[in-house]
Amino acid sequence: MENKNILYPQEIYEKHLLIINNIRFTSREIDVIACIVHGKNAKGIASFLSNEDKQIETRTIESHISNIKRKVATNSREGIINFIEESDKYKLVQSYYLSLLIQQEFRKILKEIFILTKSDAISFFIVLQSLRNNGSENNDLNLMINKIRSDLQLIGITVFVELRENLDAHIVLGKHKNKGKKQSRQCIIYVLSVNEANIAKQQQGNNYVIISNDQNISKVFFLIPQEEQCIKFLPKQSNFEYINLLPSKQYHFIFLEIITKVFSNENIDNMILKFSERYNNIISNNTCSVFPKPHLTDKNIKSKAKNIYLQIFGVLVLIICSTYLLMFDLTIKKTVKSKEIEVQWSKLQYPIIFPKNLTSWNIPRQDHVFIGREKLLRDLYNKLHYNHTSDVTSNLAITACAGLGGIGKTQLALQYINYTEHPYTLKVWFLAENIDHLYNKYVEFAKLLGHAEVIYTRESIIAYVKQWLAKNPGWLLVYDKVNNYREIEPFLPESGGYVILTTRQRYWPTKFSVLPIDIMTEEEAIKTIKTLIQRNIAEEQNTIKELVGVLGYLPLALVQAGAYIKQKHITIPEYLDLYKKYETELLSDNTFLDETNTYNYPVAITWNISLEAIVRDTKINNRPPIAIELLTVCAYLAPNKISRKLLLKWLQTAYPHLPSPQLTLNKHIALLWQYSMINYDDNDNIAIHRLVQAVLRHQLSQSLDSKDNICSTLNLRWFESLLRFFIDNEHEFKLTNSFQQLLETSRQFKTKFKNKYNEDLAAMDLMISSVYFHQEKYENFLKIVDKVNKYLQKTEGLEILKCKILYVYSAYFCKIGNYQKAEQKINTAIKRYNNIKVGKSIKNNDVRGLKAKLFYHKANLVLAKNKKANKIDRNKLEIETSIKSIQEAIALFKEVHNTRDFLQSIELYGKLLILTNQIDKVIVEFSKYNNLIEQIADDIIKMGFYLTYSDAYFSKGDFNKALDYCSKAKHQAKKLHLKNELNNISNKERAIKASLQK
Repeated sequence: MENKNILYPQEIYEKHLLIINNIRFTSREIDVIACIVHGKNAKGIASFLSNEDKQIETRTIESHISNIKRKVATNSREGIINFIEESDKYKLVQSYYLSLLIQQEFRKILKEIFILTKSDAISFFIVLQSLRNNGSENNDLNLMINKIRSDLQLIGITVFVELRENLDAHIVLGKHKNKGKKQSRQCIIYVLSVNEANIAKQQQGNNYVIISNDQNISKVFFLIPQEEQCIKFLPKQSNFEYINLLPSKQYHFIFLEIITKVFSNENIDNMILKFSERYNNIISNNTCSVFPKPHLTDKNIKSKAKNIYLQIFGVLVLIICSTYLLMFDLTIKKTVKSKEIEVQWSKLQYPIIFPKNLTSWNIPRQDHVFIGREKLLRDLYNKLHYNHTSDVTSNLAITACAGLGGIGKTQLALQYINYTEHPYTLKVWFLAENIDHLYNKYVEFAKLLGHAEVIYTRESIIAYVKQWLAKNPGWLLVYDKVNNYREIEPFLPESGGYVILTTRQRYWPTKFSVLPIDIMTEEEAIKTIKTLIQRNIAEEQNTIKELVGVLGYLPLALVQAGAYIKQKHITIPEYLDLYKKYETELLSDNTFLDETNTYNYPVAITWNISLEAIVRDTKINNRPPIAIELLTVCAYLAPNKISRKLLLKWLQTAYPHLPSPQLTLNKHIALLWQYSMINYDDNDNIAIHRLVQAVLRHQLSQSLDSKDNICSTLNLRWFESLLRFFIDNEHEFKLTNSFQQLLETSRQFKTKFKNKYNEDLAAMDLMISSVYFHQEKYENFLKIVDKVNKYLQKTEGLEILKCKILYVYSAYFCKIGNYQKAEQKINTAIKRYNNIKVGKSIKNNDVRGLKAKLFYHKANLVLAKNKKANKIDRNKLEIETSIKSIQEAIALFKEVHNTRDFLQSIELYGKLLILTNQIDKVIVEFSKYNNLIEQIADDIIKMGFYLTYSDAYFSKGDFNKALDYCSKAKHQAKKLHLKNELNNISNKERAIKASLQK
């Protein structure tokens, strides 16, 4: 059973589980996935993966699970399991979990061995050949030596690694004495590598391996990656041990074989026997199907050994070893100078590094040619070297590059660290998205810098790194994807250099300088697409501008689109057509991740990190999720110039019992800004990126059918609440000139409720039609009104809406001079109104508001008819009746708190008074509302009042005041772009001026 070939977890991860279904995972995420597949919850996973040196918190595991869910686009643990089962990696994940179990048992026995042997003074020298252009055999060998070195250190043994360029260099011992300590026994591990590059040299027959004899040398181990029968031809010496590295032989037992030959201890033998039993139990409790097949693992070395070159090499090894034994004599002592270094073998792909020559470390590659951003790069340099706020004594400058996810913060930092001309002494990159991963990198970095303690804590590692940085100033560190200050603060150096953070957070201590990162310019975006596509797109110039505009100049979206266009071999117009049909699917496409090293998520899920942080923030403070709801409201508005007043109205409607709604609104807007989800403009209006809107709308749509979605608190009631806000506050859109917001919301709602046209959407359409009416866009007006009318005719009930559409038609016919049809429509509306009864579905305020509207439109029709007629032909009785009706309408609008219609009714009242020559009464009545008009009224109402004032003063013969108010009305008409009204006012202005000249 011991010979069952189980790879180390890191080995399985690096070879097979780094990418699953085109999605890149970290090694810790694979740990978590393997545990989930085997039924563990977050708490159980945290306990399983923790050890004495490193305790993992449950919330850290929960964060990993959230990241995994985002990557695989699921909302549940079952979704993660289904993702693995449906992939071709399921058996490998099972094997990975077994390997984790075995590794845990192995760590336990290492700890027990350490306790038994810590009093022994033993040091190991591992001597191996420098490997260049090697095959997978030497890669596997290197990985094994790295594990041997690490595990020897775990049991308290000092280990030195000596790297040799060629086999003809002599191995030298005894140079690494433990100064100040008692003399230690020394053991040697000599690694015979498989290196085809050296075969030619060995064939020359002039290679010699000489080892000096030393009384302190306890054991000499030869690790031979050959067939077992090779060993029997080698002569034996009492302190020589030959260990074969057959692919069928498990690493754990190779290591324990070395330990048993070094320590003669019955207790250790019992421990190893106990481990063997545990090992066999773990294996026997799982089927053989979980083990990777040879074609999956590249471990089928036995078949590769049949290669003729390896057979030749095996013979040469025998010759070399035999020659060495013949020359081994007490009289032969030879000391040859060689490079002796102790290195941290952290990853297979890294070469051995000399810290004294180290100038950069762990910097990821850039995925594509960096475009533009010259000003940002200059600003970053200036903030680090001229504008930072650190005090002189600490000599530390920290700049946080803050902005929306996908905005290009990481690429900017990469460009800076790779191409800066400033002579930094050392440049280092840390991924800080996960604190456990950051700490592990600190351990690697500390050992690279010389940290040699076998037992260490998180605090001691961080302190060592900080101390080294303080003593070796002039460096530049980048911490990428920092979540918040609380997490990163313990890791930050205290003096001696420069630090760049990339983060979505905008709130940082005053000692930090913050560099806001915004979207690309149009020129930069176009260049980025051209660079990514890598082909001549001269014929597509007209559509490339449209493409970058649709993508909002967001770097991540541009990279995603460019990769898709390139990989699928399609044109930009073809991509645009697809995008308009399948926006969500294309924003979720992750095929571009194969070509990138710095992006982890597609656009559709990259902002979930920020959204989850916002949700956590509200939960910690025991608040309702107002910030998320507020952001979703913004997703259904036009993306720019969203007024706080509009959002305050929504908040008061959605949360009528809030004690201080304005303070609550400010607090949650600040929270959204803190996580870079929104921006402010110079007028304190709010802006949100249009792709953030698209993703939020999609997630909200998903949440209607899912309990686990991040937007689960947002369901249909938020649509209804927002829609009702627009309907109930129709005047706000004229009052704040936010008609574009209304149009965008209407478009999004109709997309959401396609094929489900309902009463609320009909009410919204009527509101939009009234704005088109005021804007004199009668074609748009009729198109919408006719659509609503068609819906109402085939729908029972909805009497209030049916009355509304009748007076809307009446207003239109009145405007075009068809008074007969106008009167017919308004009279029908009044008859319908008389049949309406207040009940559960019809509120009293709605009925009173409708009655006021009908009185208003009836009076307005009377005004229009009689204004056109000669004074003699005017129907005075009809006018007097209308005056009484409009007075009742004024009272009703006041009761229902409809300020806009209240002011419009007063204006109409004044116009009717002018018809009856009650000029002074007009001026007196209007003067009561001057302040209200100037402070609250929108441009249309102001224009109406100014015109009525002008008519009144003109009738009185006060032409100067008449001209003054006419000019004010003309100014409002220009602002509103009302061409017909502007022509009428200009004619009136000329008439007044003519009267002045008489």
